[in-house]
Amino acid sequence: MSRKPKGIHTSPDKAGEQNITPEIKEKFKATSEMTESLRKVLNMERIRQPYKGQWTEEEFQKSLDDFFEYCSTNDMEIAKPLLQIWLRVDRQKLHEWEKNDTSFKHDLIKDALARIEYGCYQTLNSKPLPNMFKLKTSFGYVESTKVEVITGDGVDVDAINDLVNRLGLAKE
Repeated sequence: MSRKPKGIHTSPDKAGEQNITPEIKEKFKATSEMTESLRKVLNMERIRQPYKGQWTEEEFQKSLDDFFEYCSTNDMEIAKPLLQIWLRVDRQKLHEWEKNDTSFKHDLIKDALARIEYGCYQTLNSKPLPNMFKLKTSFGYVESTKVEVITGDGVDVDAINDLVNRLGLAKE
């Protein structure tokens, strides 16, 4: 039983990148960028000092400084989840330190989060949607619209309802 030939075999000089379509190149570029970003996150394991129990104030400050330095050196976008990975804590613990803790961690975490928040502001013009999302999800920002209705001769309920509907503020 013989196999059907699948096509003409090419020589090494005819093989290579020139045969890859732009679509495949773009897909590979996105995948390799994601892989590079993930590699940097995984590399954090080797860089940071292992947590051995309670931090002293100096050790905690140094760990935060090392985090910002690592992100800067490796051209990584600083974000709250990345800080959690660095500190080996979950979202709830970071929130607890930020809101309820009475130790030095409260002040140091508040300062670190202010630096992260400022980073979102710095790049708001160049990346408005992702940074607005970060500000809303990580820092509690809320978009709202205030409608002020001033009437002289009484209230026209139909006019108010019409205005609310035109502004898209009607509750479903």
